[in-house]
Amino acid sequence: MEDQMSQMESSIETIINIFHQYSVRLGHPDTLIQKEFKQLVQKELPNFLK
Repeated sequence: MEDQMSQMESSIETIINIFHQYSVRLGHPDTLIQKEFKQLVQKELPNFLK
């Protein structure tokens, strides 16, 4: 029987997956350069900037 992930585990996995969508574009694949971070925030967190 496969254990189902908790809501928090699933949410963290989603955050990590989105992070990696941006981090692999330029530089080291496990870090964000300023340009990647800016793109992530603008696209994924538009209400955060309001």
